[in-house]
Amino acid sequence: MLRDQDPDSALHYFNEALNIAEKNKKNEKFFKQYKAQAYLNIGTIYDYKGDFSIAINYYTNARNTYHELTLFDNKKSVLEGNHGMAQAYLNIGIVKSRQGDFSNALFDFNKALEVFESLSKLKNDFWAINGKTGIANSYSNIGIVHEHQDDYQTALDYYLKALELKEEINDKPGIAGLCNNIGLVYLYLKNYDEAFKHFDKSIKIIIELEYTYWLSVLYNNMGKLFDVQNKYDKAIEYYNKSIKIKKQQGNKQGLTISYAGLSDLYIKKKEYYKAIEYANLSKDIALKIQAVEDQREAYKFLSIAYDSIGDNVTAYKFYRKFILLKDSISNKENNEIIGELKEKYQAEKSKQEIEKQQILIEKQEIENEKQKTIRNAFILGFILIFLFAIILFRNFRVIKKSNTLLAEQKEEIIEKNEELNQQNEEIISQRDEIETQRDVVVGQKEQLEYIHNELTNSISYAENIQTALLPSPSFIDNVLDEYFVLYKPRDIVSGDFYWINKIDEKIIIIAADCTGHGVPGAFMSMLGISFLNDIINKQKVLQPGEILNSLRNNIISSLRQKEKSDIIENETRVMVKDGLDMSVCVFDSKTNILLFAGANNPFYYIQNKEINIVKGDKMPVSIYYRLDNFKTHKIQLNKGDSFYLFTDGFADQFGGEMEKKFNYKRFRELLLSVNSYKMSEQKEQLNNTIEKWKGKTDQIDDILVLGIRI
Repeated sequence: MLRDQDPDSALHYFNEALNIAEKNKKNEKFFKQYKAQAYLNIGTIYDYKGDFSIAINYYTNARNTYHELTLFDNKKSVLEGNHGMAQAYLNIGIVKSRQGDFSNALFDFNKALEVFESLSKLKNDFWAINGKTGIANSYSNIGIVHEHQDDYQTALDYYLKALELKEEINDKPGIAGLCNNIGLVYLYLKNYDEAFKHFDKSIKIIIELEYTYWLSVLYNNMGKLFDVQNKYDKAIEYYNKSIKIKKQQGNKQGLTISYAGLSDLYIKKKEYYKAIEYANLSKDIALKIQAVEDQREAYKFLSIAYDSIGDNVTAYKFYRKFILLKDSISNKENNEIIGELKEKYQAEKSKQEIEKQQILIEKQEIENEKQKTIRNAFILGFILIFLFAIILFRNFRVIKKSNTLLAEQKEEIIEKNEELNQQNEEIISQRDEIETQRDVVVGQKEQLEYIHNELTNSISYAENIQTALLPSPSFIDNVLDEYFVLYKPRDIVSGDFYWINKIDEKIIIIAADCTGHGVPGAFMSMLGISFLNDIINKQKVLQPGEILNSLRNNIISSLRQKEKSDIIENETRVMVKDGLDMSVCVFDSKTNILLFAGANNPFYYIQNKEINIVKGDKMPVSIYYRLDNFKTHKIQLNKGDSFYLFTDGFADQFGGEMEKKFNYKRFRELLLSVNSYKMSEQKEQLNNTIEKWKGKTDQIDDILVLGIRI
């Protein structure tokens, strides 16, 4: 394609197409359709060249123009408008993902997915195939977001679903792109044979299709594959092949990735000045095109390289820039998540569903009135028929007494038969009306099932957002040596959460249980995470008691609990509705001293094969009848000791033969019995035990247990 081979020439022709479309004012539909397509094509050129801000502007213009098409009273225009609008949402999400704005990228991908799914259900083969293609592309890009967040298994699941659809419609370019993405995930999972197999399959298809742009991407990924296997000469060969193509095509964003790959490779070869050279090339381009993720990578490699040659001042400067970018992305996501959940997935969806339900209720009222009218008419008719039958019976007796009136008797009998036939017709009409009412009930059932599915999909999306806020396994691996996290939400989203970070030599570990579970609990958990990020990461509060005091002040202030407190008459006790129970540990990795404070939650540690209990304060992180300062406990731990943070979900779970709670005593005995196992095996034992205990009983609360060995 000219767009891939010569993007500048393609941009010229797309602008010419836009000018022609804007001049054609006579046919409004023609004008909008081709204008929107031109906006979309121009956006792809700027996207390809790495000019992301300009690309988003053109994609947004395309989306708005396609939306105007859907307002025409023409089925074809509506379908074309919806398809183009979904494609624009998809492209905007791709650019935001490249800029590190993952939360908004996921929103755009899901908006696109919603439209593509509706198209795929049409009987028209053309639109059904386009819908499936769009679904596959949406799955692929959602997978990319999870890959960026190191959730490789979820990314692989989305990629495989997308590949199945691409193979079903025989989309060779799409198959090649997904084989590339799957190869990357297997590369991160260190399954190098599968990675090579998928990269090789993708390269063969791309060479057949002569898509030079994608060939440069695959050469770069082959370079990564040989790099991690320490086959450096082979890796350099493929990186340079990729760079040559990207330079010819002006692919700025692609060059940042290849230069970063070479910098990482030369660090491993201990050729640090070459590593600095390529990291600077990557950094300069990434700054110019505002590619935040690529800037972070360049700063990381510059910090490592300068540190390796002994220039600690410069190394620290670049390390600070790397950390600042990482924090800015995290804070941006946290601030946007709560707004999205409240405004977009409650207000917007709930409003639509309420309007639909109101229409159904009004229709039902009309049907009830109609049925009432029919019923009254039937009763009245039955009474009239009954009275008329009495009259006929009396006449029949008179006729029987008189043989001279036999002819009249015969006529009366014929009339009675006719009236009975009329009754039969009315009964048939009543049966038809009952069948109509049955159809209405079936329709209502289908509508309720649709509403249920829509709400479930919204909550599932909220689950993705909540999962993104929790520490990723790769991050925890860098902070803790041996640990496990047993995390079992009762519903799709959870009111329990855990928070882990390392500042200097101090490791902060938090386990929290918010009021409620499901969606209300999830809102409280995200509020708690946001406040903890501010208190610990920004304000640098590292005393557990002070952390709980500050968090309690923020909760009381943000939820306006002093205004809403329910004070019982003649008592000073306050009824607490919203808050958190929490365990906070700050562990010094140099001295092995652990500081602990708890709000309604205790803390267990095992030392010399004995389990020790440190109780927290009997008050929650919220408004309460006593607002004393939380107490900080100091514990000296030794190498080989282990400690545990948890919420009440495990101990409170009903089950067993007598349907009783598991309880804390049994929980401590279980921890002591598995303490000699590896942490990963302890997690498996705890999970198997609670599942066996629960049996067929429903899970009553969210479950969270964290175990750490010194």
